[in-house]
Amino acid sequence: MDLKLLKKLLETDDLKEVEHLLDVVGTEQVKEAIPLLVEFFKSTNNHQLRNQIALCLSDIGNNEVVKPIIDIINNPKTLGNRGTLLYSLKPFDCSEHLDSLVHHLITGIFEVQAEVFQLIEAMNGRFPKKMLLKSIETLKDELSELERKQNVLSDTLERLYSFKKN
Repeated sequence: MDLKLLKKLLETDDLKEVEHLLDVVGTEQVKEAIPLLVEFFKSTNNHQLRNQIALCLSDIGNNEVVKPIIDIINNPKTLGNRGTLLYSLKPFDCSEHLDSLVHHLITGIFEVQAEVFQLIEAMNGRFPKKMLLKSIETLKDELSELERKQNVLSDTLERLYSFKKN
């Protein structure tokens, strides 16, 4: 694998050519490309390129990419573009990042919530007990807040309907 060519293509942002080469790198599981890919993954502001690199890193299948992917998911610059990044984590054990995943489950859009749910489900309970208890407490707090909001909204709706009848 010509890593110089890969670097050159990544620098040009020619997505069509980059996608093809990333497919090859992922299919052939070129582990030597990981440092270069992670570097561009972290630095690019191009969401499409970042997604393609994440999928390539996923195909390579080396656990060292989990933390950089989680870090980028947590970065505000990926807001609205996290679904594919989360999807790319499917082959990996993300149990060390349960707290971060729970945060995205609560705050994310539907696609993000679905991906996080699948990641948590795949962990099959394999996470540190302290982290599990913290996540359970966080979700219970969120459900309580949603219930409070629902009650206020229901009461307000009921009041508005009563005005309509008058």
